[in-house]
Amino acid sequence: MIGTTVLPGPRGGFRSPGALLGDIGAETFSQLVSASSDIALVVDRGGVVRDVSVGDAELAARVGGGWIGRPLVETVTVESRGKVRSLLGTAAGDGLAWHEINHAVDGGEDLPVRYVGVRLPKDGQFVVLGRDLRGLARLQQQLVDINLTVERDYALYRSAETQFRLMFQTSGEAMLIADAATRRVTDVNPAGEDLLHRVARRLVGTTIDELFLDDDANAISDCAAAARAMGQASCAALRLRLTSADVSLSAWLLRGGGPSQLLVRLSAGGAARAGVSALGDAWGALSHLPEAMVTATGDLDIIEANEAFLDLVDVATANQIRSESLARFVGRHGVDMNVLTSRLQDNGSIRRYATVLRGQYGAVRDVELTAAVADRDEKRVYAFLFRPVMAERSVLGDVRRPLRPVSEMTDLVGRVPLRDIVREATDIIEELCIEAALAVTQDNRASAAEMLGLSRQSLYSKLRRYGIGDLPSDPSNAG
Repeated sequence: MIGTTVLPGPRGGFRSPGALLGDIGAETFSQLVSASSDIALVVDRGGVVRDVSVGDAELAARVGGGWIGRPLVETVTVESRGKVRSLLGTAAGDGLAWHEINHAVDGGEDLPVRYVGVRLPKDGQFVVLGRDLRGLARLQQQLVDINLTVERDYALYRSAETQFRLMFQTSGEAMLIADAATRRVTDVNPAGEDLLHRVARRLVGTTIDELFLDDDANAISDCAAAARAMGQASCAALRLRLTSADVSLSAWLLRGGGPSQLLVRLSAGGAARAGVSALGDAWGALSHLPEAMVTATGDLDIIEANEAFLDLVDVATANQIRSESLARFVGRHGVDMNVLTSRLQDNGSIRRYATVLRGQYGAVRDVELTAAVADRDEKRVYAFLFRPVMAERSVLGDVRRPLRPVSEMTDLVGRVPLRDIVREATDIIEELCIEAALAVTQDNRASAAEMLGLSRQSLYSKLRRYGIGDLPSDPSNAG
């Protein structure tokens, strides 16, 4: 915080106070002082507080009457005592300057106040007007927390980018990165420069098509379209324009926050799979719904998945998960799919079922699931709608998944072995207790283990089992 702010002008006051305000009585003056500040003090020439006026009840509870009769300098923190002397010294010289001062409050956080002092004609006393800075302090702390979060995320991003760049540049295979829409090259590794006999600065900005003979244009176009739709595609027997050498091309779709890109690998000799034919149309307007949606067979094998679902499970295209079991992505403990199928068979639909989605790379997201079943051409088809659960969190806090209702557990009786039901209930309770202990101890795992009555080795085993926290390679070195 800035310690002192000097007000402009010869006292920063009215030009003609006598003519405009006249003789103000003590009561009116007191009301003006109270209305214009959050806290007001009357301080004598010796710096002793003679009276206190506080603007709201919550602030009054913190200040209390304990300041009256005490030197003002004794009510503040050590680092603010010099500011108190400067405040009273400025006021004694008929100057106006704001000073930001922290009061020491018993049993609580310091109270930050921004003060300005005015000398009174009578007996050289001072009226000290203050503005409560706790709201500003909270905003500043939130800003600090947000900055820390941004810095942490940026560090993770930079780390991932560095790892990718290192693997890309040191790979012995010829690799290109190109814009998925325009197919223009944005980067090439040293092995790619050697194969193409061109330096990177001359390759960047050209299209992939320009690297090959005109006869290969259709094959490259089909391969790029297939990669955009299916996430991966290959084509063989292509010929480089510059050397006429035979190469095969493999492409992978890279999806991130910005425009999609293609990671292209070139292999001399044409050992890749045969070319991919052009793709058919997408499955209609449903694929563009903002809600995550999946259709599945009676055996819960995925038929179609829209883009919103692909984003939730970190998959590039629907072709990558067609015919995969939905159980690969839904549920934490392996019991959810049994509950879903049982309820759908009994009721025909499910609304707002609490579960989780597991991403392709291990990310777990809390969701609410709505589902319905229909028979089409004598075949059973399921439709699922997933909505992420956005629980309240702090700036750096974690989202907690909801507990499963008792009715959902009892529905499993007779359909799922009792040991599986008990195991899931035990796992959920155990995991929540561990998370609660870590929250109470501010992630001090030694204290959490003692609170739970576990050895540190046993706690670390359970943390790994439930995927809680970032564990060091050697548990004995952790705090």
